[in-house]
Amino acid sequence: MLAGARSAREQESPECVIEEVYPRDAAIRRAVELAGPADTILVAGRGHEVWQEVKGVNLALDDRVELRNALTARGFTVLRDDRIES
Repeated sequence: MLAGARSAREQESPECVIEEVYPRDAAIRRAVELAGPADTILVAGRGHEVWQEVKGVNLALDDRVELRNALTARGFTVLRDDRIES
């Protein structure tokens, strides 16, 4: 994905900044920090999983929780939909 973003930047938007941020929860927080009022944030790739394997260890990580926390920290009111299950 990162290689594709870099290739697209070279061809279409040389002024575009690409940041590689990890771990995943930090990347979600960074996306929220960078987003403006008219921006959309897409958190893709993991689906409903509530853990992430790192070097053979399962770490608790729910993208929905991380995004909700990051948005709340920026002062957004976040609606919670408990119908979504893992």
